[in-house]
Formats: sequence, C-alpha cells, structure tokens
Amino acid sequence: MSDISDRLRAALSARYVLEHEAGAGGMAIVYRAHDVRHNRTVAVKVVRPELAGALGIDRFLREIELAARLQHPHILPVFDSGAVDEGSAAAVPWFVMPFVEGESLRQRLQRESRLPIDAAVTLAAEVADALAYAHAQGVVHRDIKPENILLSGGHAVVADFGVAKAIERGAAASSVADTAPQLTRVGFAVGTPQYMSPEQATGADDVDARADQYSLGCVLHEMLTGGPPFAGATPQSIIAQSLTAPRPRAATLRPEVPAELDRVVVRAIAADPAKRFPDMPAFAVALRGARGAAAPARGRSRLLVGAAALAVIAALAGAWLSTRARGHAVAPAAELIAILPFSASGPGVEVLGEGMVDLLATNLRGVGGIRTVDPRAVLRNWTGKDRKSAGLDQALAVGRELEAGSVVTGSAVAAGGRVRLAADLTSVAGERLGRAQVDGPADSVLALVDRLSVALLRDVWRSREPVPNLRIASLTTDSLAALRAYLEGEQAYRRLEFDTALAAYTRAIEVDSTF
Repeated sequence: MSDISDRLRAALSARYVLEHEAGAGGMAIVYRAHDVRHNRTVAVKVVRPELAGALGIDRFLREIELAARLQHPHILPVFDSGAVDEGSAAAVPWFVMPFVEGESLRQRLQRESRLPIDAAVTLAAEVADALAYAHAQGVVHRDIKPENILLSGGHAVVADFGVAKAIERGAAASSVADTAPQLTRVGFAVGTPQYMSPEQATGADDVDARADQYSLGCVLHEMLTGGPPFAGATPQSIIAQSLTAPRPRAATLRPEVPAELDRVVVRAIAADPAKRFPDMPAFAVALRGARGAAAPARGRSRLLVGAAALAVIAALAGAWLSTRARGHAVAPAAELIAILPFSASGPGVEVLGEGMVDLLATNLRGVGGIRTVDPRAVLRNWTGKDRKSAGLDQALAVGRELEAGSVVTGSAVAAGGRVRLAADLTSVAGERLGRAQVDGPADSVLALVDRLSVALLRDVWRSREPVPNLRIASLTTDSLAALRAYLEGEQAYRRLEFDTALAAYTRAIEVDSTF
C-alpha cells in the first residue's frame, strides 16, 4: 500500500473506512470508502502527492467549498473535504463524493468506441444542463472530458467541479504544473489537451464559460465518431491543431450524423470563443433542436417509399385502428413490463433503487391492460448481477428471461433538497418505446412517481381514450418517512425477513396512521 493511502487511511479512520482504490487519473486517486456516520458508500478522492506540493491548501479547499454549493441532478455533489497532514509542507487535499454505481463515459467509449447518435446527444444535453447551472452560479469546470462524466442509470453526472481551477491556481502560484503525465502546462494551463480550449491552453487571462462549451463539443465529437477532434503524439501538437487546424466534421467520419448536428458540434469547438454559442443554454437548445431534426432526415427515404402503400390501405385504416384500440390500449411490447431496480444516488433516495420496482409496478399494473412482472421475480433474476457494470444489454436479457415484452430502467438522483427521476422503456428487442424525466422537491417523491408513470404511459398509449391519471400518491401516503419505512418492509418481506418487515411496516403506520 502506498504512503499516501496509509496516511489517508489513518487521517480519516474516524469518519471514513477506505476499502480499496477504485481509480486513478492525472490529478487524483479515488478510493471506495464507507462513511461511518451515515452508513453509506462514498468515493474519497485525494490529489496526487506530486501535485499537492504545488497547491496552496487553503486556496484548494476554498475552491472545493464553492463547488460543494452546486446542487443539480446532473452534478456529482461534494460531501466533505480536507487535507491530510494539514498545516505541514507535505499536506495533501482530499474530498468526498457519492460513489456512483456505474461507469464513466470513458469506460463506455472504450467498450463501444462510438455511441448511438441519440444517446450521444442526450448525454451531451444533460452535461450542458449541468454546466449551464454551474455557470449561472459563477463556476466554470475547466476539465470536461469523458473521465469526468459518470453514467448513472444511463444518465450523465458531472464530477470534479472546482478541482481543475484549484490546481491551476496553485500551479500559477508555484510554477510547477507539469509533474503528472495527464496534465499539460502551457503558461499555467492545467487540463487534458484533447479537450482543452485554445484560450485555456495558451494561459489566457480571460478564460470563461465558453471554455467548457469547447470541451463538451470535443466530447460530443468523440461520442459520435470514436475519437476527439484533434490528436497527436505530443500535447504541444494537439494544442497547435486546436489553435490553427480546420475544424473536423463529424459527418465526414460518420455519414449518418445529421448535417444540423454536425454544424452544432463545429460551432461549439470553434477556435475563437466569440464564434461559439453565446452561452451553455444556447448550446443545449441547439443540441436538442438538432436531435429533433435528425429523425426526419434519416427517415425521409423510407417515408417516400411508404407513401404509396399508405394510400392503398387508407380505406381500411379506420376499421383497423378501431379494432386495435379495443385490443391494444398500449403498444404490444408494453403489455407485459419488467421494471428493474433504478440506480440511486444522493441523500435520502437509496431506498428508491429497489423501491421503484414496487412503486412503478403498482402504478402501471392494469392500466390499459398492462401487466407488470411480479417484483419478487424481477429481483430474483436481478440478484447477483454486477450492478456496477449493468447496462441496457443486461437489463434486456433479464426481461427476456422473464418473458416480458419490455423493461423499464432508470435513475433517482437527489441533490439540494430536490429529486430527479428518469426512466427509459425499451422493448426486449432493443427498441426504445418511451423516455421520461421529472424532478421536484424531495418530499414529493410519490407525486414524481405519478408524473413519471404518466409520461412513460403517454409514449406507448394507443387508445383513442385519454391517458388516465395515475395517483399512487393519494392512495398511499404523503409522508416520505412513512414511504421509506414501507419500502424497507417490502424489501425485507421479499427476503423472508419477516420480523424486520413487520417492524418496518409498523414504523410506516406510526409515522402516518392513514397509510
């Protein structure tokens, strides 16, 4: 075990129990740890010792404190921070974040090389939303790259806000920023060359939020094409290209990339900040607009070919639709749904990981003829799966094992007193049937579940009757504490832990006697 891990373990032993090293990058080493006080798994990130000497510890902790104020569903929150041997010349700063059960965007790209176009745009738009919020709070990330974008339940969570800026300032003070292999120093710039904006790379004094836009544009280019826009044997050659070379076109490397999306990416990675989008919200709007334009562009030829066939069967359409409405109120693949455990991160939503199986199954069962696979069968088939690496392919495999027509996967993220629920409904053949995302106050989880359920249902509704309202909130409880106790009871009951289950159900009724 290295000296730094020994020192970190000793310094944090009363608060965090280090389990093992979970990852390492150019700036920091990440350890999986147990938070003793809150009984939860966390990630403890410690700055590399060779960089730590370049930092003003107080300055670093001030930057991390500023980043810790960011509360957004697509931003990984900072729980705690400090320094090992604070006050000494060998002080090393650390900070604590949730441990995300998933993978980084870098890991997914290493596995898949490039992403489906819709998935790439969706992830980029989620990161843009997070950055727009941070910029509105006066915080620029400065190191957006696939390693700092985590994937939780198929959705993006941005990590390491404040870290690059803190290290960059420390480097400027000490003039030793180029000691780690993944860092580049041009002037006093710190970052990753393939994603670093030209103004940041040249140590400009006026680096602003448009630097994050450039970096995200580079990440999106890589998601679409399998590689960043500029590459080279040395950091200097990469930076030289970013300053002077023509902007590469994603559509040239991947012809199916729509022209409008190609233009959005090229504008985001313009060498001159003034030629990029004016701000991150404008970039996000352009991204979503490009995604909306993509489907017609890809499907135009098929629509033209199909027009004649549609004309031939027009006389039969009315009778067919009325029969279909009576037989299938929802898309056939949605008539039997397996709802899989959600990924859950943030304070107070841990119980929703498994709990969403119960809540969504209860809400959707019987609506429009929908049947939901018994949660006990779902969890029995899900038990033993490697949830850290579980992706859509594994979820679809479970759905097929259960003979379902489709599966629901999703995430619950809590931050700043708010909760965001996101879900995808996918047929076991791999066709996306629906996608929904809702957010609201943490004390209105059941109302959010209702909204999420209706949004998913709307995507697969085939009846001419209105989509029904779903009101699990009014049928159960308005108390979040009672809901948590009930869901804990359900989990214990499925595990045949009857005494534990009874105690939990009793707590639920004690909290809300009308439950």
